[in-house]
Amino acid sequence: MITVQQSRDILLVMKQQRALREPYLRLWKMIAKWIDPLQYGRMDAESPPTTADMVSTKLMDTTISYYSQVFAMGLQGYTCSSQSAFFGLQPEDPSMWTEERGTEITKILQSRARKMYRMLARSNFYRCLNGFFKSFGDLGTAIMFFGTDDKGNIYFENVPAYQCVTIENRLTKQVDTLFRTLWLTRYEIQKMYGITDDELPKVMKTADARKDYQKQYRVYQLFCPRDRFEMDLSTGFAHVSIAWVEGEEDRPIFEGGTDFQPFCVCAFGRSSDGTGLGCNSPGMRQVRGSKALQKILMDQLSAADLMSAPPIKKTENVQANIMPGGFVTIPPGGDIAPLQMGADLSWTEANAQKIARIAKADYFVDFFLMLSQYSGQVNTATLAQGLQNEQVKMMTFFLDVLKSDFFEPIIDWLYNTMGRSHAFDDREEIPYTALQVDYVSPLFRIQRQAVTIEPTSTAMQQILPYIQVDPTLTAYIDFHQYAVAVAEATGADTRIIRSEEEARAIIEAQQKAEQEARQREMDIKQQDADTKTMLAAKTASEPGSEASERKSPYAGLTLRR
Repeated sequence: MITVQQSRDILLVMKQQRALREPYLRLWKMIAKWIDPLQYGRMDAESPPTTADMVSTKLMDTTISYYSQVFAMGLQGYTCSSQSAFFGLQPEDPSMWTEERGTEITKILQSRARKMYRMLARSNFYRCLNGFFKSFGDLGTAIMFFGTDDKGNIYFENVPAYQCVTIENRLTKQVDTLFRTLWLTRYEIQKMYGITDDELPKVMKTADARKDYQKQYRVYQLFCPRDRFEMDLSTGFAHVSIAWVEGEEDRPIFEGGTDFQPFCVCAFGRSSDGTGLGCNSPGMRQVRGSKALQKILMDQLSAADLMSAPPIKKTENVQANIMPGGFVTIPPGGDIAPLQMGADLSWTEANAQKIARIAKADYFVDFFLMLSQYSGQVNTATLAQGLQNEQVKMMTFFLDVLKSDFFEPIIDWLYNTMGRSHAFDDREEIPYTALQVDYVSPLFRIQRQAVTIEPTSTAMQQILPYIQVDPTLTAYIDFHQYAVAVAEATGADTRIIRSEEEARAIIEAQQKAEQEARQREMDIKQQDADTKTMLAAKTASEPGSEASERKSPYAGLTLRR
């Protein structure tokens, strides 16, 4: 149980970190307003959520909002689609086992990976990804929680960044401490933390509070390593979880924890202020461009209104029934005519196209929609491959962030959670620290091909013409290793590539079979020749045979001595 003073000290740290986060929050609210108001709402954790959070969009030009959605959907489809594998497990050091044992371990790890995929498919993991990647691209910070419910089922939660205050461990360069603000009803608090009526805070025990089932209370949650604030807790968990209700912060309503960190914080670009929040994301760079597009479109619409229905100038007291094709009677000395306001704003279209073109490149739309974007412009597969490789090399900096800050923590947590719950029935003790995670989703395969296979394939294409001139050059190329390298880069199932020993045994068997076939063919030819010779000799010795009666053209001739 933490002391009263510790509770106050810890919540003071939260308030201090909240002050550091304030510049980010102001920028996040701008992004929510001008890029996707329906996705993010009003981003306010200071008051209970209401229907006002679902603000009606005021966007007239949705170009950048569309690009943002393409980025999120593209990342999900290319990095962790539910329809294909996106990671594989391999022994980090295969030399620890014999070849036969290593092959067995590899097959066991492949089976475990498939079971992990099935577990993810049964959970809500894939449903959370769109919001996670959307926040990653727009706000620069994406946060996901994961855990197990009281029935042992795993779950994932994409947490809005504005609800959280984070602290980065500068030694590991990872966010390991997080404060979260929630608004919960009494029922939700009891279900979430498993507390009885007697354990409820005083503010929830009043007669009015018991009758108001929809009343929401602000709850502060802390997730951090056990030694972060030197807390003396009875629990032995490595990562602790504590919760307070606003108004009674001296006494936590919950103290618990887990063996593994139950969240991950993914930052698009690293900030140096210790908050662990992301910066320099496409949304941060393009929010003012989206605001400008709204202004440009509004001006263009206003100009169109003025041109289609201009204001009318008229002499005072002149009454006219203006209608298309009608006659208007003007009294002597009177006047009535449309005003030309000079509302031609066509020049603004060039500015709008420039802003949209920059945003399109910033969100990598050309990569995710390559087939449709370059339709009619790319007439060779080589050119399309070159454009694709160029784009994916530029994406390396944030793909590496996704690997280390998102995929690695989730795969680590899921592997250990399933292992502890005996979801793997192979009876093998293989710790996660002894494994190597291979990322085999389409985007990571393309990245690997662009970096590793592309140079090798180029070398092979340059060598092949010379092999036709000098076949002995094939001795310098290990085609088996080339096949293995291609399989690794493309994420092919390792079962389709035989080991070098298996391939050598098959080759030797084929060579032996071919040699035996040639020997049988030679034996058959020799046997046919011997048979013909024997038949000829036999028929020649028989009286009256054609061979015996046939006279030699040299009969009767003698040699001169």
